[in-house]
Amino acid sequence: MAERCFPLDNITYSAEDMQLYLCTRSSGVYTLDSCLRVTAGTGLAVNVEPGLAWLKIGDFAGLAYCNDANNTLTHDAADTTYPRIDRVIVRYSAAFTNKMPKLMILKGTPASTPSAPNITRTSNIHDISLAQVLIPAGATAVGTITDERENAAVCGLMTDGTRKMDVSLTGTATGILKALASAEAQTVYQLRNISYGSSAMTAKSTPLATGEVYLQYE
Repeated sequence: MAERCFPLDNITYSAEDMQLYLCTRSSGVYTLDSCLRVTAGTGLAVNVEPGLAWLKIGDFAGLAYCNDANNTLTHDAADTTYPRIDRVIVRYSAAFTNKMPKLMILKGTPASTPSAPNITRTSNIHDISLAQVLIPAGATAVGTITDERENAAVCGLMTDGTRKMDVSLTGTATGILKALASAEAQTVYQLRNISYGSSAMTAKSTPLATGEVYLQYE
């Protein structure tokens, strides 16, 4: 079908029509709190918390993904000699039953200096990476878990609409108000995340002192 419109009366719609409705949303998770957050489980298992994400699988196709309960995934046994880095991902594949996206572990290659395996984004497969998980040599428990949900190259925060601008403002309330008053901020943006509190909190790589706030707009 060359032309489509959604929704109209007296028309039977398909999943592809709904994918068209969602296609302006970028791939990524909905929020950065506990949404699809990966934490260590027992032994070589990790837990993925409930959450919502979007997968932009084509120019005119998008999918909503929901994990509405805690989900446990178990990594393969550690290499006896070298560490490796696995990724916890959400994958869409045209080869899956009903093309249903699912959580899975993308296994890395053991090496003296391991690197994370590449995600795949083709016309038939589309990944978002939630976290990297270090599997130390000979380990019976997972090592460091690196949250990748904020990394736009492999996941990021979902943005809605064809016009997108990533503006990060860090500092005191006065500084934020000045930034919002600048010419760059004369458009309404969607507030995606707020961090506040002690110097132990960070906004990207910048420490937040007590009383400071960090807002991320898109």
